Amino acid sequence: MDQEVRIALYDESRGPEVASLWNDVASEPNVCGDHPDDDEPDEPVTEASLTELVRSERYVADATLVAEVDGRCVGFAAGIVDPDPGAAIDDYCHAQAQVEALAVHPEYRRRGIGRRLIEQVESVMRDLSSWP
Repeated sequence: MDQEVRIALYDESRGPEVASLWNDVASEPNVCGDHPDDDEPDEPVTEASLTELVRSERYVADATLVAEVDGRCVGFAAGIVDPDPGAAIDDYCHAQAQVEALAVHPEYRRRGIGRRLIEQVESVMRDLSSWP
């Protein structure tokens, strides 16, 4: 029997759960796009560093989301907007809004949770910018 997945806005009370999820996912090989020649792992995400990230002007509160199953955080996604309209944009990104973070707990993958998080972030970003 499938468990119901609820997508909700992130709030700072979820910080410890999201930081733990992020670190668990980031510890998996090649998940974070680290270059294979990197000698040093990324710094672990702490509740304080996560709070600093989501309070930055680049993060969009309505596009910073958690996925829950039975009240447990099993996914996280965050959308950002470059605050400088004249800033250079990477070749792969033809807009100034993007999904900055996406994590789904390994036990909950292949259930469409990541897709739902991405779709919700994209929807919010489209509404903010009136993009097609």
